[in-house]
Amino acid sequence: MPPILVTVFLVLMKNADACVPTQQVTYESLQDEIQLLQAGVPLSSLSLTPAEAAALAVILATTQTTTLATTTLVTTTTVTTTTATTTTATTTTTTPYPCSVCTPIYDASCQGENLPSPSMYCLTDDKVPITYTLGFCSVCGVSDACQTQLGCPAGTAARLDTGGGDVNGNSDGSPTQVYCSESIGSWYGIIDGVMMPVTNVACKYP
Repeated sequence: MPPILVTVFLVLMKNADACVPTQQVTYESLQDEIQLLQAGVPLSSLSLTPAEAAALAVILATTQTTTLATTTLVTTTTVTTTTATTTTATTTTTTPYPCSVCTPIYDASCQGENLPSPSMYCLTDDKVPITYTLGFCSVCGVSDACQTQLGCPAGTAARLDTGGGDVNGNSDGSPTQVYCSESIGSWYGIIDGVMMPVTNVACKYP
């Protein structure tokens, strides 16, 4: 029996005499049994008279009730937090090139602004931008024309390579018409109303 229970037992035992059926059972008469219980001997192995057994039963029942009444219940609560992550996908739609015989005319060697140097560069076609259509060209009178208009952003100017070097686009700064007949496969530019063959076009600085 734990020391604290034995102590309670001894205290209560002093007050138990009035509750025991016979006055012949006293605190002093149970000293040996109390010592045995304190040493860990089971109560059932003790040789007790009915009066002694009744007295010890009352004390043990009172001790157990006191122990249960002083027990503290501790409750632990665990909180689980779940974080949801949302991923947004970005889709870029590119218009398919509509022509088959005529290849894109914009200069594919252009590297972009300030490349290869701030004083000599041409923009890439996605920065212009260049849009190709296939169909009748009212300006050039071709029914199967692969065509575009070269209009350059501020800071750059339209340049058309005629095979012998670059020439400027329309002198008024308006977009320059460029077309290619799908039945022939050759590109032409219309600069200030004059048609001339071209090998590539670009928006260049200066």
